[in-house]
Amino acid sequence: MAGEWPLFYWSDTWQLIINASSNIVAMLMLFLIQNTQNRDTAALQLKVDELLRAVQGAQNAFINSDVQPASGSSSVRLPG
Repeated sequence: MAGEWPLFYWSDTWQLIINASSNIVAMLMLFLIQNTQNRDTAALQLKVDELLRAVQGAQNAFINSDVQPASGSSSVRLPG
């Protein structure tokens, strides 16, 4: 591999540009994945809330628990 180095010589400027652009692409992909996960989680939460509303006898104390203040959630206890 040491013999191949002069064939693939890149200046420091090009290495810096490639490194910076790959970091920017990685950060954009990270934000895209986080946004997708947040939308997926919100959709799943809506579906679970709807199931809790639809099933008779279901404990609905947790409906919209993600939007309640943290101090109000301490009064809700899990069974068991």
